[in-house]
Amino acid sequence: MTTYCLTFSPCDSTLSIANVIAHRLDENAIHIDLTRRDVILPPFESQDVLIVACPVYGGRIPTPAAQRLRGIVGNGARAIAIVVFGNRAFDDALLETVDILAESQVVTIAAGAFVARHSLVPAVAQNRPDEDDVAQIDAFAREAARRVAEGVDTPVAVPGNRPYKEYAGMPVSPVANPALCIRCGLCAAVCPVGAIDSTDPTQTDAQTCILCMRCVEACQARGRALPAPVREAVEARLSALLNVRAQNEVF
Repeated sequence: MTTYCLTFSPCDSTLSIANVIAHRLDENAIHIDLTRRDVILPPFESQDVLIVACPVYGGRIPTPAAQRLRGIVGNGARAIAIVVFGNRAFDDALLETVDILAESQVVTIAAGAFVARHSLVPAVAQNRPDEDDVAQIDAFAREAARRVAEGVDTPVAVPGNRPYKEYAGMPVSPVANPALCIRCGLCAAVCPVGAIDSTDPTQTDAQTCILCMRCVEACQARGRALPAPVREAVEARLSALLNVRAQNEVF
């Protein structure tokens, strides 16, 4: 049996949660970064276990994550499905993940939705996952490990609706400050959808951008950010979540 950890984690919050689970299941788990545009998925075998973790954008998993997961050849492998949301709700994202895995001949035997800092408004769920969250994640990982060890192969039921919630994204993107940008090209290299011009990284295609904020996190010069009017509008819309503590859910 080989354990694989497949993560779409532009800002590393999803990865940090997946790592807790992977460490509990198998310290030698093979990590596959689904944010890479050149990612190649190996064919899996029936005895393999996949940890599949994605963030939630507007109640769904990101479109490029869904597209890359559809490239899985599962051959009856089992999975632990994880979605990570920014303190509002995970809506249909977990169901979407489980459905895609099922279409790829992967049986999801455990699933969870966990809270982490919001990628667009870091003040929302600012310090999460916190100590209590990590304890819950580890308890979930122990239960998932038990199911794996005991050979459980019954698909888990998760909440959500079909058809899934519609999410068209937002036709905006982080922008570069020409005075700060050093033209290193790192943002263009790590963008999961190739929205940033590699020859002039101050240029971003807002129609292609998925607002994952990976470029902002990666910029060593702190030269990228959401336009101020966009940031202020999003902060106002999410202000009600500042004093809310959404709960993790496991299945």
